[in-house]
Amino acid sequence: MSFLRARGNASQVHQLVGMRGLMSDPQGQMIDLPIQSNLREGLSLTEYIISFYGARKGVVDIAVRTSDAKYFTRRLVEVVQNIVVCRTDCGTARGISVSPWNGMMPERIFSQTLIDRVLADDIYMGSRCISTRNQDIRIGLVNRFITFRTQPISIRTPFTCRSTSWICRLCYGRSPTHGNLVDLGEAVGIITG
Repeated sequence: MSFLRARGNASQVHQLVGMRGLMSDPQGQMIDLPIQSNLREGLSLTEYIISFYGARKGVVDIAVRTSDAKYFTRRLVEVVQNIVVCRTDCGTARGISVSPWNGMMPERIFSQTLIDRVLADDIYMGSRCISTRNQDIRIGLVNRFITFRTQPISIRTPFTCRSTSWICRLCYGRSPTHGNLVDLGEAVGIITG
């Protein structure tokens, strides 16, 4: 299982068939007496006493990391749960620019980034306007952007919304639940955050 990376690692295999090696004391210092037995043969009383602190410390560290993650998630939800869609348009002219032609973003990720968003600027191909500001982006429009290799596309996001405590419909974009622009009054803070 260690070689398949399902569970365990090479160090644990060494402890099973080789020797356990050096252990640390409660202050974190290495104990000079190595444990020469392995887990298959069993440990003497002295070796067991030397090694149990490290094992207990591992269990405690995992419990602490888990509780830290739970606390962070709870705090994040408390902060963003009151963010609600209150207007249709905040009037922002800002947007985040995305482009697959700078070598940083594959076309698949580019498409996923654009779909269900709203344009922050008009898109031109030469002197002809192929899409206008505040137009929602669907797969056909994304394919046209990729085919014509237009300039970088500026999209509206919750990060560029001019509001401080709410989000407008156009900056949020389409709802993943029903595919239409998000409804007024919908609490989108947890999804957005």
